[in-house]
Amino acid sequence: MKLEELLDALLALDPHVRKVGVVGEFGVAPLMKSRPGLVEVLLDEEDKLKIIFSIVVNSFRQFEGESGVGLLNLAAVYYQDLYFFLFPYGGYVIGVSCDPAPVEEITRKIADFVEGLREEASTSPPGRLAQTLEA
Repeated sequence: MKLEELLDALLALDPHVRKVGVVGEFGVAPLMKSRPGLVEVLLDEEDKLKIIFSIVVNSFRQFEGESGVGLLNLAAVYYQDLYFFLFPYGGYVIGVSCDPAPVEEITRKIADFVEGLREEASTSPPGRLAQTLEA
């Protein structure tokens, strides 16, 4: 699945999804999409969040390599007024922000989506997920 298609699919996953984005290497402009009509709440903090997301996922991935716990599937952060989900995909970090919703329901939808990506990746030819942000 191309990055643009992946972001569109995540936005359509649930009406509580606010923003979705691809965080690449430092200095690479990310690809982001928002729910239509979205009122921004963290515009001034987005750059900081992108760096935090990259650090969090890279730290988890380093731990997975050192500990033998398996591959990182999904990381979730639940604030009172905003939920964040992060997962690695094709060499990038994919971030999803959501309005508060029943936490089990939204987490299950995103976890199932990520699991579907993992299944797709396991049956795809090598290199199929590799693409640039310009793709």
